[in-house]
Amino acid sequence: LVATLTLVGRRGPARAVTRAGARRGDWIYVTGELGGSREGRHCRFVPRLREGEWLAGQRVVRAMLDVSDGLAKDLRALQPRDAIPILEESALPASPAARRAARRSGHPVARHVLTDGEDYELAFAVARSADLHAFEARWRRAFPRIRLSRIGCFGSPDRALPPGHLTLADYH
Repeated sequence: LVATLTLVGRRGPARAVTRAGARRGDWIYVTGELGGSREGRHCRFVPRLREGEWLAGQRVVRAMLDVSDGLAKDLRALQPRDAIPILEESALPASPAARRAARRSGHPVARHVLTDGEDYELAFAVARSADLHAFEARWRRAFPRIRLSRIGCFGSPDRALPPGHLTLADYH
């Protein structure tokens, strides 16, 4: 049995934000919580359509995608050629299911957050010159119940990592 689905639509009033456009120094954000999809979270998700349209209307958002294959894999699609994602491990928004999965598997929570996939949250790059405090305040007013996490930035591949930070080199 093979099933296929094709959706056709048109862009709304907001500008189209693609996966391309992030630059070295840009901040990396995600919506919601990540990891633990094997517990059925992927069957109970709410698509971030309103949030994506709102983000597309923010000029400081340079690139965006939904996290479906796992943050570690999907972030590579946003990554500028001259930079790598440098993530702050403590800022990764782990779902309760990801924490339970980590206890069962013995792997770090970060592994589940980065690789479980089927999260259907948004990952996006915000210009390094943006007023982050103002941007985050606007988000909280627009979406008070949806978590927004600044998880790192696109940095130099030659730079030494500060303590508590990681790259995607060990996560596929």
